[in-house]
Amino acid sequence: MKLFLLFPIFHKDGFASIVARFERPNATGFDFSEWQLPCIANTKAFGFSEDDIMMQERYLRNNMPLIWEMAREKEKEMQKSA
Repeated sequence: MKLFLLFPIFHKDGFASIVARFERPNATGFDFSEWQLPCIANTKAFGFSEDDIMMQERYLRNNMPLIWEMAREKEKEMQKSA
């Protein structure tokens, strides 16, 4: 299973948010789930069990500072190249 961060950080109602996406291959394509951070809300999911979703939520909670750091670094890189 892989975690992707969809960039850029977006701002809505004065708050910064990130969309994180988990994917894993299956026989016909990919299972996926999308999460909105920092509220850790699962917004879309296909093919993952309830246990998988709970594991993903735990992973996001445990790694939130690192995820935000990576997103901010990527946002700076994107601004420099623009």
